[in-house]
Formats: sequence, C-alpha cells, structure tokens
Amino acid sequence: MPNAQWRDGLNRTLKELGTLALPNDAFAAKYDGLEPPLSRLIRDAQDQAACLQAEKQMAELKHFIVGTP
Repeated sequence: MPNAQWRDGLNRTLKELGTLALPNDAFAAKYDGLEPPLSRLIRDAQDQAACLQAEKQMAELKHFIVGTP
C-alpha cells in the first residue's frame, strides 16, 4: 500500500515536469493523453499494481519531457 511519502514524491515530480515543459506545451500535450490521468493514478493507488502503473506513466512522461528514463 502506498504511503504519503510515495504520493508526495510523485506529485512533486509531476509538478517539476510541468514547470520544465511549460514553454512549449509539451507537458500539456503528453499529460492530456494519459488515461487514466496520472494525478488520479497517484491519488487512488491502493496496491502494488496501481503504484507500478503510476510509476511507469511517470517514467514515460519524464522521458517525453526531458529525454531521460
């Protein structure tokens, strides 16, 4: 079961990625295409599978925005 530290860490990274991508709207374009939305995955994660799905989406989003895995 995820804890507050896990949620806070992913939410902080999500905000940082949004800040990095603002000038070219890359974040909005990629983020809007995620289903279910990453912020909802983070908020609603209750088990390991949901945590892994959120972490995978975060990694894909990070790679899209900053080009690193």
